Amino acid sequence: MERRKVEVQVKMKEQEVLNYELSSLKPRAKVYRQQQNSNIMFLSGVQQEMHRAKQNLDSLQKEYRDLETSTSHTERREEEEEKS
Repeated sequence: MERRKVEVQVKMKEQEVLNYELSSLKPRAKVYRQQQNSNIMFLSGVQQEMHRAKQNLDSLQKEYRDLETSTSHTERREEEEEKS
Protein backbone atom coordinates (compact mmCIF):
# COMPACT_ATOMS: atom_id res chain seq x y z
CA MET A 1 0.00 0.00 0.00
CA GLU A 2 2.77 2.45 0.90
CA ARG A 3 4.59 1.70 -2.33
CA ARG A 4 1.49 2.55 -4.35
CA LYS A 5 1.07 5.82 -2.45
CA VAL A 6 4.64 6.80 -3.30
CA GLU A 7 4.09 5.88 -6.96
CA VAL A 8 0.95 8.01 -7.07
CA GLN A 9 2.78 10.92 -5.43
CA VAL A 10 5.54 10.72 -8.05
CA LYS A 11 3.00 10.65 -10.88
CA MET A 12 1.16 13.60 -9.34
CA LYS A 13 4.41 15.59 -9.26
CA GLU A 14 5.05 14.69 -12.92
CA GLN A 15 1.58 15.95 -13.87
CA GLU A 16 2.12 19.18 -11.92
CA VAL A 17 5.40 19.78 -13.76
CA LEU A 18 3.72 18.99 -17.08
CA ASN A 19 0.94 21.50 -16.30
CA TYR A 20 3.54 24.15 -15.48
CA GLU A 21 5.53 23.45 -18.65
CA LEU A 22 2.43 23.53 -20.84
CA SER A 23 1.20 26.76 -19.26
CA SER A 24 4.51 28.43 -20.10
CA LEU A 25 4.08 27.73 -23.84
CA LYS A 26 2.51 30.11 -26.30
CA PRO A 27 -1.14 29.24 -27.07
CA ARG A 28 -0.36 28.32 -30.69
CA ALA A 29 2.75 26.26 -29.92
CA LYS A 30 2.93 22.84 -31.52
CA VAL A 31 2.70 20.05 -28.99
CA TYR A 32 3.10 16.38 -29.78
CA ARG A 33 1.54 13.55 -27.84
CA GLN A 34 3.17 10.12 -27.77
CA GLN A 35 0.90 7.20 -28.50
CA GLN A 36 0.90 4.82 -25.52
CA ASN A 37 3.18 1.79 -25.90
CA SER A 38 4.55 3.20 -29.13
CA ASN A 39 7.14 5.58 -30.53
CA ILE A 40 4.53 7.30 -32.70
CA MET A 41 3.89 11.00 -31.99
CA PHE A 42 0.71 12.87 -32.92
CA LEU A 43 0.28 16.61 -33.28
CA SER A 44 -1.87 18.05 -30.52
CA GLY A 45 -2.57 21.44 -28.99
CA VAL A 46 -1.51 23.14 -25.80
CA GLN A 47 -5.07 23.41 -24.51
CA GLN A 48 -5.84 19.76 -25.31
CA GLU A 49 -2.75 18.55 -23.48
CA MET A 50 -3.39 20.85 -20.52
CA HIS A 51 -6.88 19.39 -20.28
CA ARG A 52 -5.51 15.82 -20.40
CA ALA A 53 -2.88 16.62 -17.80
CA LYS A 54 -5.50 18.20 -15.52
CA GLN A 55 -7.74 15.13 -15.86
CA ASN A 56 -4.81 12.84 -15.07
CA LEU A 57 -3.87 14.93 -12.05
CA ASP A 58 -7.46 14.93 -10.78
CA SER A 59 -7.72 11.14 -11.08
CA LEU A 60 -4.35 10.68 -9.34
CA GLN A 61 -5.42 12.98 -6.52
CA LYS A 62 -8.63 11.00 -6.09
CA GLU A 63 -6.69 7.73 -6.05
CA TYR A 64 -4.30 9.16 -3.46
CA ARG A 65 -7.20 10.27 -1.24
CA ASP A 66 -8.73 6.80 -1.56
CA LEU A 67 -5.41 5.22 -0.57
CA GLU A 68 -5.15 7.58 2.40
CA THR A 69 -8.67 6.69 3.50
CA SER A 70 -8.14 2.95 3.16
CA THR A 71 -4.82 3.20 5.01
CA SER A 72 -6.37 5.09 7.91
CA HIS A 73 -9.22 2.54 8.14
CA THR A 74 -6.70 -0.31 8.17
CA GLU A 75 -4.61 1.38 10.86
CA ARG A 76 -7.68 1.93 13.05
CA ARG A 77 -8.72 -1.69 12.66
CA GLU A 78 -5.23 -2.86 13.64
CA GLU A 79 -5.22 -0.58 16.69
CA GLU A 80 -8.60 -1.93 17.79
CA GLU A 81 -7.37 -5.51 17.38
CA GLU A 82 -4.29 -4.75 19.48
CA LYS A 83 -6.45 -3.32 22.28
CA SER A 84 -8.63 -6.45 22.34
